[in-house]
Amino acid sequence: MPSDVLAADGLYLLYGPRRVGKTVAVKRTIQSLLANGTEPLQIIRVSVDGWRANRLGMLHDYVTNIATSLIGDRRRCWFIDEIPASNGGWWTVIEDLRDNTAFGDDCVVLTGSSNRNLDDAIKAFAGRRGSAIDPDRCLLPTNFREFCVASKVDIGSEIDMRLDELYSELGRAAGGGWNRSLTLGRLIWR
Repeated sequence: MPSDVLAADGLYLLYGPRRVGKTVAVKRTIQSLLANGTEPLQIIRVSVDGWRANRLGMLHDYVTNIATSLIGDRRRCWFIDEIPASNGGWWTVIEDLRDNTAFGDDCVVLTGSSNRNLDDAIKAFAGRRGSAIDPDRCLLPTNFREFCVASKVDIGSEIDMRLDELYSELGRAAGGGWNRSLTLGRLIWR
């Protein structure tokens, strides 16, 4: 989720199966925000896996009144990880915070591995998305070649070689070997 597509007041849902890169996407977005001059105190990242939903309001109060009070009324960018794994109606707490606090003016990215209650959340967030464009993002697994293409990494042409040959002198000379074998999109088996 590139930082240049995040609206300053947007409310986003980033969901998908475990281990597909949601947390990595969030960390890269945070790096980009910092590189583009966002003050570190304006960025909040927290995992709420297993929390009771009512604790989200307490988290908001703590962060705005104590932890980041030095930035005053400036907007914050919240990254709340594994929110569907919190216990209770988390979407109603987010809805209330968006309606009744400055959280409604902040950028909020909610991530989760479960689509449990996702329909309820999407309904509750209607009219509360700020100026976010395409606010619901589903991250799905890709194969290595698709990942490299999306990352703009040239992996070269396919090598017609057995897997055991990749580790041989011939394989290393042809661009194989352990390091190169990680970048092959598909092996042609003989």
